[in-house]
Amino acid sequence: MFGKKDITPPLITKNLPQNLPGPSLRIKPELELMNRLLKSDQEVRIKKLDKFRVQHEAKLLSIANGTAKFRQANDEYYADGLRMMSMTDMASITSEELYAMIQWANLLPNFQHLPVSVQTKLLRKFAIFHIVLESCYHTAKSDLNDVWLFPNESCMPRFVSALPVEKQKMVSEGRRWRQEKLYNIMTARCIDEVAMPMRQMKLTNEEFAVLKLIMLFRNEGEDSCENLLSEEKAQSVGSYVTQLITKSRNQAINALFAFYKSIEMENYAGE
Repeated sequence: MFGKKDITPPLITKNLPQNLPGPSLRIKPELELMNRLLKSDQEVRIKKLDKFRVQHEAKLLSIANGTAKFRQANDEYYADGLRMMSMTDMASITSEELYAMIQWANLLPNFQHLPVSVQTKLLRKFAIFHIVLESCYHTAKSDLNDVWLFPNESCMPRFVSALPVEKQKMVSEGRRWRQEKLYNIMTARCIDEVAMPMRQMKLTNEEFAVLKLIMLFRNEGEDSCENLLSEEKAQSVGSYVTQLITKSRNQAINALFAFYKSIEMENYAGE
Protein backbone atom coordinates (compact mmCIF):
# COMPACT_ATOMS: atom_id res chain seq x y z
CA MET A 1 0.00 0.00 0.00
CA PHE A 2 2.94 2.27 0.67
CA GLY A 3 4.30 4.43 -2.09
CA LYS A 4 1.59 3.40 -4.53
CA LYS A 5 2.08 5.66 -7.51
CA ASP A 6 -0.78 7.50 -9.08
CA ILE A 7 -1.35 6.37 -12.64
CA THR A 8 -0.46 9.37 -14.74
CA PRO A 9 -3.25 10.04 -17.23
CA PRO A 10 -2.45 10.21 -20.93
CA LEU A 11 -1.18 13.47 -22.30
CA ILE A 12 -4.01 15.86 -22.97
CA THR A 13 -3.02 16.01 -26.61
CA LYS A 14 -4.44 12.51 -27.05
CA ASN A 15 -7.87 13.83 -26.19
CA LEU A 16 -7.81 16.52 -28.83
CA PRO A 17 -9.76 16.18 -32.07
CA GLN A 18 -7.81 14.18 -34.62
CA ASN A 19 -9.28 15.57 -37.84
CA LEU A 20 -6.32 17.90 -38.47
CA PRO A 21 -3.10 16.86 -40.21
CA GLY A 22 -0.48 15.61 -37.78
CA PRO A 23 2.20 18.30 -38.29
CA SER A 24 -0.30 21.13 -37.84
CA LEU A 25 -1.75 19.78 -34.58
CA ARG A 26 -0.31 21.96 -31.85
CA ILE A 27 -1.26 21.83 -28.22
CA LYS A 28 -2.81 25.06 -26.95
CA PRO A 29 -0.85 27.08 -24.37
CA GLU A 30 -3.62 26.49 -21.83
CA LEU A 31 -3.32 22.73 -22.25
CA GLU A 32 0.46 22.94 -22.03
CA LEU A 33 0.04 24.71 -18.71
CA MET A 34 -2.45 22.08 -17.53
CA ASN A 35 0.00 19.32 -18.40
CA ARG A 36 2.75 21.16 -16.56
CA LEU A 37 0.66 21.68 -13.43
CA LEU A 38 -0.45 18.05 -13.47
CA LYS A 39 3.05 16.67 -14.02
CA SER A 40 4.57 18.80 -11.25
CA ASP A 41 1.88 17.84 -8.76
CA GLN A 42 2.11 14.12 -9.48
CA GLU A 43 5.90 13.96 -9.55
CA VAL A 44 6.15 15.56 -6.12
CA ARG A 45 3.46 13.25 -4.72
CA ILE A 46 5.14 10.14 -6.13
CA LYS A 47 8.45 11.10 -4.48
CA LYS A 48 6.64 11.71 -1.20
CA LEU A 49 4.89 8.33 -1.28
CA ASP A 50 8.19 6.62 -2.12
CA LYS A 51 9.72 8.19 1.00
CA PHE A 52 6.90 6.85 3.16
CA ARG A 53 7.37 3.40 1.60
CA VAL A 54 11.10 3.44 2.37
CA GLN A 55 10.44 4.60 5.94
CA HIS A 56 7.96 1.76 6.43
CA GLU A 57 10.40 -0.82 5.08
CA ALA A 58 13.13 0.55 7.36
CA LYS A 59 10.84 0.18 10.38
CA LEU A 60 10.04 -3.41 9.43
CA LEU A 61 13.76 -4.16 9.08
CA SER A 62 14.42 -2.63 12.48
CA ILE A 63 11.69 -4.75 14.02
CA ALA A 64 12.99 -7.91 12.35
CA ASN A 65 16.49 -7.30 13.72
CA GLY A 66 15.32 -6.42 17.23
CA THR A 67 14.96 -8.60 20.29
CA ALA A 68 12.13 -11.11 20.54
CA LYS A 69 10.34 -8.88 23.04
CA PHE A 70 10.72 -5.86 20.73
CA ARG A 71 9.41 -7.84 17.74
CA GLN A 72 6.43 -9.10 19.70
CA ALA A 73 5.55 -5.54 20.75
CA ASN A 74 5.85 -4.06 17.27
CA ASP A 75 5.08 -6.73 14.66
CA GLU A 76 1.34 -6.26 14.98
CA TYR A 77 1.56 -2.47 15.02
CA TYR A 78 3.51 -2.25 11.77
CA ALA A 79 1.63 -5.03 9.98
CA ASP A 80 -0.22 -4.08 6.82
CA GLY A 81 -3.55 -2.41 7.38
CA LEU A 82 -4.97 0.57 9.21
CA ARG A 83 -3.35 1.76 12.40
CA MET A 84 -4.03 4.67 14.69
CA MET A 85 -1.83 7.68 13.99
CA SER A 86 0.94 8.06 16.55
CA MET A 87 2.99 11.12 17.48
CA THR A 88 5.81 9.69 15.36
CA ASP A 89 3.46 9.36 12.40
CA MET A 90 2.25 12.92 12.89
CA ALA A 91 5.78 14.31 12.96
CA SER A 92 6.81 12.31 9.90
CA ILE A 93 3.73 13.27 7.88
CA THR A 94 3.99 16.95 8.77
CA SER A 95 7.67 17.07 7.86
CA GLU A 96 7.29 15.26 4.53
CA GLU A 97 4.15 17.15 3.52
CA LEU A 98 5.71 20.55 4.19
CA TYR A 99 8.81 19.60 2.23
CA ALA A 100 6.62 18.37 -0.63
CA MET A 101 4.63 21.62 -0.49
CA ILE A 102 7.79 23.69 -0.96
CA GLN A 103 8.97 21.47 -3.83
CA TRP A 104 5.59 21.77 -5.53
CA ALA A 105 5.30 25.54 -5.07
CA ASN A 106 8.74 26.11 -6.58
CA LEU A 107 7.59 24.32 -9.74
CA LEU A 108 4.58 26.59 -10.22
CA PRO A 109 4.72 29.23 -12.94
CA ASN A 110 5.28 32.73 -11.51
CA PHE A 111 5.88 31.61 -7.90
CA GLN A 112 9.63 32.17 -8.18
CA HIS A 113 8.96 35.69 -9.50
CA LEU A 114 7.31 36.75 -6.25
CA PRO A 115 9.37 38.48 -3.54
CA VAL A 116 10.82 35.94 -1.10
CA SER A 117 8.89 37.53 1.76
CA VAL A 118 5.62 36.97 -0.12
CA GLN A 119 6.58 33.38 -1.02
CA THR A 120 7.27 32.65 2.64
CA LYS A 121 4.01 34.15 3.88
CA LEU A 122 1.95 32.40 1.20
CA LEU A 123 3.47 29.05 2.15
CA ARG A 124 2.92 29.62 5.86
CA LYS A 125 -0.75 30.44 5.31
CA PHE A 126 -1.21 27.49 2.95
CA ALA A 127 0.67 24.87 5.00
CA ILE A 128 -2.27 23.52 7.02
CA PHE A 129 -4.51 23.54 3.94
CA HIS A 130 -1.89 21.56 2.03
CA ILE A 131 -1.74 18.85 4.68
CA VAL A 132 -5.53 18.61 4.92
CA LEU A 133 -6.05 18.62 1.14
CA GLU A 134 -3.40 15.98 0.46
CA SER A 135 -4.55 13.63 3.21
CA CYS A 136 -8.23 14.07 2.33
CA TYR A 137 -7.51 13.44 -1.36
CA HIS A 138 -5.69 10.27 -0.29
CA THR A 139 -8.74 9.32 1.77
CA ALA A 140 -11.13 10.10 -1.09
CA LYS A 141 -9.30 7.70 -3.41
CA SER A 142 -9.59 4.87 -0.89
CA ASP A 143 -12.72 2.83 -0.20
CA LEU A 144 -12.86 3.90 3.44
CA ASN A 145 -15.73 5.95 4.86
CA ASP A 146 -15.01 6.29 8.56
CA VAL A 147 -11.31 7.06 8.76
CA TRP A 148 -9.15 10.02 7.82
CA LEU A 149 -6.34 8.23 5.99
CA PHE A 150 -2.79 9.58 5.74
CA PRO A 151 -0.18 8.81 3.07
CA ASN A 152 1.82 6.50 5.36
CA GLU A 153 -1.37 4.45 5.96
CA SER A 154 -1.84 5.60 9.53
CA CYS A 155 -5.22 7.15 10.21
CA MET A 156 -7.57 8.99 12.52
CA PRO A 157 -10.88 7.10 12.77
CA ARG A 158 -14.23 8.58 13.72
CA PHE A 159 -14.27 5.98 16.46
CA VAL A 160 -11.65 3.42 17.39
CA SER A 161 -14.14 0.68 16.49
CA ALA A 162 -13.57 1.61 12.82
CA LEU A 163 -10.10 0.04 13.04
CA PRO A 164 -9.49 -3.69 12.47
CA VAL A 165 -10.04 -5.64 15.68
CA GLU A 166 -6.36 -6.58 16.02
CA LYS A 167 -5.36 -2.91 15.70
CA GLN A 168 -7.93 -1.80 18.28
CA LYS A 169 -6.06 -3.87 20.84
CA MET A 170 -2.98 -1.72 20.28
CA VAL A 171 -4.76 1.52 21.20
CA SER A 172 -4.30 2.60 24.81
CA GLU A 173 -7.23 3.91 26.81
CA GLY A 174 -5.67 7.36 26.87
CA ARG A 175 -5.21 7.42 23.10
CA ARG A 176 -8.77 6.14 22.58
CA TRP A 177 -10.13 8.91 24.80
CA ARG A 178 -8.16 11.62 22.96
CA GLN A 179 -9.30 10.37 19.57
CA GLU A 180 -12.97 10.07 20.45
CA LYS A 181 -13.25 13.13 22.70
CA LEU A 182 -10.64 15.64 21.50
CA TYR A 183 -10.00 14.81 17.84
CA ASN A 184 -13.40 13.44 16.85
CA ILE A 185 -14.91 16.71 15.58
CA MET A 186 -11.83 17.59 13.53
CA THR A 187 -11.64 14.07 12.12
CA ALA A 188 -15.33 13.96 11.21
CA ARG A 189 -15.18 17.36 9.51
CA CYS A 190 -12.18 16.39 7.39
CA ILE A 191 -13.94 13.19 6.34
CA ASP A 192 -17.43 14.62 5.78
CA GLU A 193 -16.63 18.11 4.51
CA VAL A 194 -13.48 17.49 2.46
CA ALA A 195 -12.74 13.84 1.64
CA MET A 196 -16.28 12.62 0.94
CA PRO A 197 -17.21 15.60 -1.30
CA MET A 198 -14.00 14.99 -3.26
CA ARG A 199 -15.05 11.37 -3.75
CA GLN A 200 -18.65 12.22 -4.65
CA MET A 201 -17.50 14.84 -7.16
CA LYS A 202 -14.99 12.35 -8.58
CA LEU A 203 -12.34 15.06 -8.37
CA THR A 204 -9.76 14.50 -11.09
CA ASN A 205 -6.01 14.91 -10.74
CA GLU A 206 -6.23 18.00 -12.94
CA GLU A 207 -8.90 19.58 -10.76
CA PHE A 208 -6.97 18.81 -7.60
CA ALA A 209 -3.79 20.41 -8.95
CA VAL A 210 -5.68 23.59 -9.84
CA LEU A 211 -7.54 23.60 -6.51
CA LYS A 212 -4.25 23.58 -4.62
CA LEU A 213 -2.87 26.44 -6.72
CA ILE A 214 -6.00 28.53 -6.11
CA MET A 215 -5.75 27.91 -2.37
CA LEU A 216 -2.07 28.86 -2.34
CA PHE A 217 -2.66 32.09 -4.25
CA ARG A 218 -5.55 33.38 -2.15
CA ASN A 219 -5.79 37.15 -2.31
CA GLU A 220 -8.87 38.17 -0.37
CA GLY A 221 -9.46 39.62 3.08
CA GLU A 222 -6.75 38.73 5.56
CA ASP A 223 -4.89 36.88 2.81
CA SER A 224 -4.67 39.91 0.52
CA CYS A 225 -1.29 41.08 -0.74
CA GLU A 226 -1.55 44.24 1.34
CA ASN A 227 -1.45 42.07 4.46
CA LEU A 228 1.41 39.96 3.13
CA LEU A 229 3.72 42.94 2.63
CA SER A 230 5.08 45.59 4.92
CA GLU A 231 3.63 49.06 4.41
CA GLU A 232 6.76 50.21 2.58
CA LYS A 233 6.88 47.20 0.26
CA ALA A 234 3.13 47.31 -0.31
CA GLN A 235 3.52 50.74 -1.84
CA SER A 236 6.42 49.74 -4.10
CA VAL A 237 5.59 46.20 -5.25
CA GLY A 238 2.05 45.61 -4.00
CA SER A 239 0.47 46.17 -7.40
CA TYR A 240 2.98 43.86 -9.10
CA VAL A 241 2.39 41.09 -6.57
CA THR A 242 -1.39 41.41 -6.82
CA GLN A 243 -1.29 41.23 -10.61
CA LEU A 244 1.04 38.22 -10.60
CA ILE A 245 -1.05 36.28 -8.10
CA THR A 246 -4.27 37.08 -9.94
CA LYS A 247 -2.65 36.15 -13.25
CA SER A 248 -1.48 32.80 -11.86
CA ARG A 249 -4.94 31.89 -10.61
CA ASN A 250 -6.68 32.97 -13.81
CA GLN A 251 -4.22 31.08 -16.00
CA ALA A 252 -4.73 27.89 -13.99
CA ILE A 253 -8.52 28.20 -14.15
CA ASN A 254 -8.39 28.85 -17.90
CA ALA A 255 -6.13 25.82 -18.30
CA LEU A 256 -8.64 23.64 -16.48
CA PHE A 257 -11.51 24.87 -18.67
CA ALA A 258 -9.38 24.21 -21.76
CA PHE A 259 -8.89 20.68 -20.45
CA TYR A 260 -12.65 20.26 -19.99
CA LYS A 261 -13.16 21.39 -23.57
CA SER A 262 -10.46 19.08 -24.90
CA ILE A 263 -12.15 16.01 -23.40
CA GLU A 264 -15.59 17.29 -24.44
CA MET A 265 -16.90 17.35 -20.90
CA GLU A 266 -20.63 17.95 -20.74
CA ASN A 267 -22.14 20.88 -18.88
CA TYR A 268 -18.92 22.66 -18.04
CA ALA A 269 -19.23 26.43 -17.80
CA GLY A 270 -17.29 27.22 -20.94
CA GLU A 271 -18.13 29.23 -23.97
